[in-house]
Amino acid sequence: MPTKWEIWYARFKYEDVNEYKERPVLVLENRYVFPILVAKITSHEPRENYNGEYLIKNWAKAGLSKESTIRLSQILKLEENDFVKKVGKLQAYDIYNVMQEIKNIK
Repeated sequence: MPTKWEIWYARFKYEDVNEYKERPVLVLENRYVFPILVAKITSHEPRENYNGEYLIKNWAKAGLSKESTIRLSQILKLEENDFVKKVGKLQAYDIYNVMQEIKNIK
């Protein structure tokens, strides 16, 4: 069961074909009822004109293979069967900064 601040690979269905892509996401809340809120994680750098783009400082300790950005502007709801594999967990420094980013978005 995914828990808050964990990073997971999740399955996303393409809109135009019956195929899936797996990508990392950050779990944003602890829930035992689905759907669970997550934010997309990308290997792209933060975009300058978007609020809520956070470059993960301790990406390797979080289980990611390369420098990554959390896109808090892209919150999604996932079901239990969308989660494929746990990657790791965000480190305390990054958790604090993500919480600050979330406050700035609201």
